[in-house]
Amino acid sequence: MMDYAIFKEVMREQILEHLPEEFKGSKVNLHEVPKVNQTLDALVVLKPKETVAPNVYLNYLYEDYLSGKSIHDCLSHCAGMIVDAYKEINVIKPRFDFTQINENVIMALVNKEQNKEMLENVPHRDFQDLAVIYRWVMEVNQRGIASSIVTNKNMETVGMTEQDLFQYAVENTKRLLPAKIIPMTEVIKGMFSSEWTEMGITNRILGEIESDPRQSMYVLTNEVKMNGATCMLYENNLHEIAEKIGSDLYILPSSIHECILVSVEFGEPEDLAQLVNSINMDCVDIADRLSNNVYHYDKDLRKVTLATDSPNKRLDGKVSEPPMVYESQMKR
Repeated sequence: MMDYAIFKEVMREQILEHLPEEFKGSKVNLHEVPKVNQTLDALVVLKPKETVAPNVYLNYLYEDYLSGKSIHDCLSHCAGMIVDAYKEINVIKPRFDFTQINENVIMALVNKEQNKEMLENVPHRDFQDLAVIYRWVMEVNQRGIASSIVTNKNMETVGMTEQDLFQYAVENTKRLLPAKIIPMTEVIKGMFSSEWTEMGITNRILGEIESDPRQSMYVLTNEVKMNGATCMLYENNLHEIAEKIGSDLYILPSSIHECILVSVEFGEPEDLAQLVNSINMDCVDIADRLSNNVYHYDKDLRKVTLATDSPNKRLDGKVSEPPMVYESQMKR
């Protein structure tokens, strides 16, 4: 079995053999692409006379290879993705006019520590232990969002400042991706069997939760459930639930796509942060993790602050700072 470095080279050298005739004479390159929480290796096949080409990320194909797929199958799969991606590009290419960014730039939240290198090259602003970045949206549909991270180079091209982007993005995000608040009881209800519902067990369990506001939980996301954690930037969403519950809130960042809102009487913030950290490490893909911290929303001040200061600021399980070295006295 070949290692990852050799795998990448084989994919680069042999991919054209698995593509249709129309790709003859294409340029094939490998390059690193900074993504949220990680850097991926992209294979790019640029067709003759084309100026835009899709990225196919080899990291995921290598996982398939390690799981038992042959290199031939990986090459065929990669070729299929390239052909399909070019069809998608032809559909959304008219929206590639970056000069119209004021109409379709949106905000997204990412973890500041985990994305240090990426943030050096993109316009952003701090929000607690997170950073607000900007995405250029080309399409929003039921399948999700076709978008690209706005870079410093993009910003220079159109002569905009970060403040310009922020002002446009605040309004565009609300318009293109309106917030959605879902009571956790609705989510739970869909998990129970029809037999339990018919026997009245579902209503009995949910009734116990609904009778105590301190135990209420709400999911905060947006209509397409993509980058929905950004909705916590809109304080009115939080205030609505805080007023309904009648207390301040703890915000649990379950992923970049959604947050869980609970009363401050739900539990201790350190315990909740430990829960968030465990779920991040065990259940959430690295690309979707937002933070290991819990946030506090003060409904009177109408302000979000950190409720915890987790030592696990990185999201990949690596230590973000070297351990402290303590001097020890020699025994005499």
